[in-house]
Amino acid sequence: MPPISLHREAINAYLLLMISRTLFTPFRDLEEACQQFGIDVDTIIAIEQTRYLNGRHPVPKAGNLHLAWQYAQNPDDPASSVT
Repeated sequence: MPPISLHREAINAYLLLMISRTLFTPFRDLEEACQQFGIDVDTIIAIEQTRYLNGRHPVPKAGNLHLAWQYAQNPDDPASSVT
């Protein structure tokens, strides 16, 4: 049996929440049920479309763009523009 993805685990947990919420706190009327159903569908779609469910830390990058900019200022003699 293949492992369950994090997205599938999150959706399964949300479906369980929906079931338990409906059992323990039933809706007062049809309008409230329809509003909650819309929120639930939007939440499930957001889980499916989210690329990374766990937070990611930005990777610090130190590029050489400043050297390219200095070369662009004086392409004939790049040594004179590098400090």
